[in-house]
Order: sequence, then C-alpha cells, then structure tokens
Amino acid sequence: MIKEFSALKRIKLKGKITKTVIDQTIKSLQENIVLLPTEFNYVFASTNPSRLMSIPTGDILNDNQKVEPAQFVIKSEVPYEQLNELARKILDHFSSSPLIAIIPARNGKIGIQITSSELITKILAQIKTPIYFIENEESDWLNQYRDRLALYIETDLKKRLLSTILDLSSAIPIIIRKGAIPILAIEKVLGRRIKLGRGIYFSVLFVCSGNSCRSPMAKGILEKMLENQNVFVYSAGTIAGAGNLPSEFAIKAVQKYGADISNHLSAPLTKELIDHADLILVMSPKHKDAVLELVPEADVKTFLLKEYAFGQQEEIEDPVGQPLSVFERIAAVIFESLEKVADDIKARLN
Repeated sequence: MIKEFSALKRIKLKGKITKTVIDQTIKSLQENIVLLPTEFNYVFASTNPSRLMSIPTGDILNDNQKVEPAQFVIKSEVPYEQLNELARKILDHFSSSPLIAIIPARNGKIGIQITSSELITKILAQIKTPIYFIENEESDWLNQYRDRLALYIETDLKKRLLSTILDLSSAIPIIIRKGAIPILAIEKVLGRRIKLGRGIYFSVLFVCSGNSCRSPMAKGILEKMLENQNVFVYSAGTIAGAGNLPSEFAIKAVQKYGADISNHLSAPLTKELIDHADLILVMSPKHKDAVLELVPEADVKTFLLKEYAFGQQEEIEDPVGQPLSVFERIAAVIFESLEKVADDIKARLN
C-alpha cells in the first residue's frame, strides 16, 4: 500500500552532503519513494521495488522484456565473472554513464547502473541494501507524482538524459531502449555490430544543402531497400527552406530504383533531427561540419555516405542545375553506396 504524504519534503543539495541529508534520504527511501538525482538525471527510487510499480514507465520495455526496477551499484560490486567479454567491455567503458545494463542473475535478469554519485554511493555504503530505481519519460513528473513521494532531493542538474537500456545477458548485446548513449558509440567500443530488440527502430538522417536533390534521392532509395523493416529515414538540408518540392529530375532519377519522392517536402537541418538519428549520412564535408556545429557530440554517428559505405573520403556531386543524365549518374552512385548501408542496418535488426 502506498503511503501518501500531505506535504512533500524537499532538500536542496548545496555543496557538502551532510549526515542529516543522508539520514533523511535513507529514511524516506525505506518508507516510500524518493525523487533522487543521479549524475545525469532524476529517478524514482526506493528500497522496495514493488513501490515503484505505481510509477508508469510508458513504453520503455516490450512485454516480453520486462525486468524489475534497476539497481544502483558501485563499480567494485559489478559481477564481472558472470559476464562475457563484450559485456565487460561495455561496462568498463561506459562506467558511470546513462546506461542501464541488464545482466544475468540467480533468478533471471536484473538491471544495474554503475554510479559515481557521491550521495548514492554514501547511502549504499550505509544501508548495505539495494536502491531500486526507474526512469520516467513524463516532463512534469514532480507535480504529477508528488503525492507518491516522501522526498525530493533537488540539485542544479540542468540536463535530463534518458538512459540507454542494453541487455548484456546474451552472447550479443541487445538494445532494449535507445537513450543518451548512441548505438554507434557502443559499437565503436566493441568493434562490431549490436542487435536491436523487438520494436526498436533504427533512424537514418541524410543531409545535403537544399534538401531538393541528393538527400531526398538517398532517402527514397533507402526507404525502398528497407521497406517493411524497423527503420525510419529522414532527410534535411543545411541551407534548405521548409516545404519545397524536390527537383523534377531527382524524382525521375530514383524511379528506376522503385522510389517515389514526388511528395517529399524540404526541411532545414535541426538539432532535434540530429539528436534523434542513430546514423547521419552527409553528402560532403561541409555538411558534416554543419551537423557538428549544431551537435558536436554527433561526431560518432556522422559520416560521408561513401565513407560509411566504402571507407572513401569522397563527396557525392551536387547535380542541381544539371541535365537528367547527371541526376541519373548521381542516383546510381547513391544506390551503390546504399546497398552497403542497407546490409549494414539489416545486420542490427533482430
């Protein structure tokens, strides 16, 4: 039974974490639910995982992949002996990162997150019992769930990052939920492709200049190649306006490959498009510069199209203003590159 509190207790963390703060937090964790700050977000936490079931988690996990609320651990307590080499690599590299790792346990699987939070580490050392937590995707979580909280520990945390959830209990890691850690960042550490869980979509963003020729052509061709697959494909332009139709020759050039881009409407490149993409493929170095100017951290997932397909530092020629034959030649070059890209994406799909 959830105990309701008539007035939410609040603590504003400033500087040193005192014994009083630790004692109050432990008492509240044991009584009910605490809105607890981590290094990179706020979570709903308790020493009793059943209490957390009253907080909806949305569509974080599929029904066949449900796990108990995750636990905070310090790095020295991670059971490395139960994990394979790939899992150990991930936990070593992404220690104290927004990563919830699902690992084997005595009775199935548990989710863990390695923490370097001073507050959480001190609490774990004192109570010697697990602190369970869940993340919630609601934007107004404090007001929406305040009647279920015993304590809100407030900090100056500015950015709220949703953790990537990765199942490390199988031979090949599986993405259960996409979050702050990009898929390609994980793959770079492992030196191999990982898998996407059921219901997880892989997102590709193509970028050119005006979003009227090259990137719409690439989008249309890749969508046809990956038809009925769990893939979203977008395109944008670094100097594009919004709502313009593609070049007539671009429409004609991709018809050979079964693609129809006649209803495409141009869109400017934005931070939001970059953030939501798992892979960004650009047509020239200046487009890559534009992506990284908006989101420097996107470097791990941003490539020239021919660089990603063949390892070649070559740009895709801009056919704007040229005859149909040039558009057809460029479409053929794009198609050849996308055959490699499509195979690469399919290797991740479960």
